[in-house]
Amino acid sequence: MIKLDRVTFRKLLAPFAAVLAFMSGSVAFVNDVSGFQKLLCKAPGLNSLCGANGWGGVPSEEQDRVWQAALKREDGEGLRTYLRRFPRGAYAQEAQARLAGCRTGEVEIWAREDKRLPMYVGFSANPSPGEAAARAEALARARRSGEGLCVAYSSEEFRLASAEPAPRTWKCEGGPAGRNCGFEGEVICHVEARRIDVKEICKP
Repeated sequence: MIKLDRVTFRKLLAPFAAVLAFMSGSVAFVNDVSGFQKLLCKAPGLNSLCGANGWGGVPSEEQDRVWQAALKREDGEGLRTYLRRFPRGAYAQEAQARLAGCRTGEVEIWAREDKRLPMYVGFSANPSPGEAAARAEALARARRSGEGLCVAYSSEEFRLASAEPAPRTWKCEGGPAGRNCGFEGEVICHVEARRIDVKEICKP
């Protein structure tokens, strides 16, 4: 039987002790014993590795991208998307806190709409030198009268933006004094209509 002195025994035991220490450290890191991950993930060389694997509360680039997209939204859908993808992510607690503060409120929205009214434009008392000029003169009169017709859409529920005449049937006549034109058609009232929408609001 070979007898080993204490120094020789320690030299033989050293490799096994190193392996055991490495294994213990690995177990502690994976299971995050006593915050071991956060401690090691602060090291510059391990920071990116931790972020890619979600260790130590370090967010990955994908987490950051999804989180920033969530912060840009007024509702909570982005926050819920983040929590579905990263339930234990670096921003999970903040996402839950923001969702808890969400509220439902009414938002006033003005939506663009077109309202159409029938329109008739007769001949002018002053003929024009040609048909093109006569039609242009009739359209100018139609715009002025169209604004008067569309004024019905200036109220608390509507805001009038503009009035646009839309001829369907032209009638022009000529004589020694020139040409005269009128038409039947409609006026298009370009308006903004007031709407009340119910939305989730999660902005702090």
